[in-house]
Amino acid sequence: MADIRPFMDHPLHVTVWLKGACPRCHRIEKVQIFDYGVLPFRELDRKMEDQMHPIRPLQCSKCGYSFQPESLLYYEELQKQVITEAKIAYGSEFLGEEALAREEGHWRRKEVFQERENEFWEEYGAYASTRWKEILQELNEFEFRDAYAALGLEASFKSVAQYRKDVLSRFDSLAERMRFWRAANHYFIYEHLLEGGFFGLDVERTAKDFGRLRTRFVVFHLPMDESLELVRAEWIGHFVKKGKEEQHFLLRQISVLTDELSRLKQKNLSLVRRIEAMKADVAELEKKLAASYQTIEQMKQERREAPRNPDDVRKIRELKQWVSELIEEIKRLRPQQEEEVVEQAEHLVEEWTDDSPSQREEEEALLNVLKGKVVGIIGGDRKAETTSSYPCHVLFHHGRTRNPDFERVLKDSDILVVLTQFVSHITMWETKAYAFEHEKPIYFLKGLNLRKLLTEVAKLEQQEKNLLRQE
Repeated sequence: MADIRPFMDHPLHVTVWLKGACPRCHRIEKVQIFDYGVLPFRELDRKMEDQMHPIRPLQCSKCGYSFQPESLLYYEELQKQVITEAKIAYGSEFLGEEALAREEGHWRRKEVFQERENEFWEEYGAYASTRWKEILQELNEFEFRDAYAALGLEASFKSVAQYRKDVLSRFDSLAERMRFWRAANHYFIYEHLLEGGFFGLDVERTAKDFGRLRTRFVVFHLPMDESLELVRAEWIGHFVKKGKEEQHFLLRQISVLTDELSRLKQKNLSLVRRIEAMKADVAELEKKLAASYQTIEQMKQERREAPRNPDDVRKIRELKQWVSELIEEIKRLRPQQEEEVVEQAEHLVEEWTDDSPSQREEEEALLNVLKGKVVGIIGGDRKAETTSSYPCHVLFHHGRTRNPDFERVLKDSDILVVLTQFVSHITMWETKAYAFEHEKPIYFLKGLNLRKLLTEVAKLEQQEKNLLRQE
């Protein structure tokens, strides 16, 4: 591994982007969410550790659809190249107190290490001394130079092999080896691990750059806050894959669980993609459904203005069938989705308001328009049928579920009323489709006072009758 410290003051201009593919038209979208500005690498590294990047939806510039991004991209503007692209691990986020504890533990990593610093170096030095010749093979040339300089030793060696040979002959006792080992590992422990931080550490890359024996020891024994032990477990799972001495049950289990965690992260990302695709399909179906209703309304209006011809009858029948198929498709695409109710359902009431007696008489006379008819009200909480003395029979259903009672109310009613603040869009659409198919009048109202609702229905029915007389 080369010594990167000479490049720590090299200026970089890093920007952060969200990236993803539109599930509807498959266009790749990228949007910049942060700009670190031009900073030396050393300062940039510290700032990147402090900065959090919120994940927000992307909007397709081609079709306008909104969807979740799949990856976080770091781009170097001066060199015009991607530094890294990391997949967003949906479903593996830490929330609330657990997230705060992990964040605090990460900030305290140097303090935690200092509390057990001497103990760690004694264990690390003893570990290295028992495999001295083998572990010296893992030191980089700049680490040999740093150790000799820290110990005040002059050396003019031109290769790593010469350094190793001199160390083997010069440092013979345990105390001397431990002193040299601490000096040689200063960069590895204090700068690469403690300064660089634990989140996002690539254990396999670290083992490649600093050696497997050294990496194995710090993975198991580096002092860490208790809130970060899951980070250590993930390190162990990625690191402990080979070797006879590591074939213990616990380590195998950690490895298996880490592999399972990686698999679940991939599965979560796949599920996010599927959800986005289904949302796009549902949005498209809803758009077609709205267009279908608009077409049906237009054709109904045209029917009032001119005699209906056989082609119109056929088209209306086909559109009704299409609406039914679209509703069934939306139900299929959202089998687990709960009904979206805008407001909490409340009980319908029947009491009079403070109207004058003359107004009450006028309402009573108007209600006679509904005499002998069955009015079905969808939305709000109330028992199935009214016992009050109205000239019409009233059926009720809360509209939150489409059960046999819901179907019975639709079938038995001569007039349908939907209380829009208490039911979901799919319930409104299904009720409207049923009304169109069976040529039943339907009204969309708001309110809780049953008498006022029926009076409003009677007014609308009277207006409809007057319109038909004029035609």
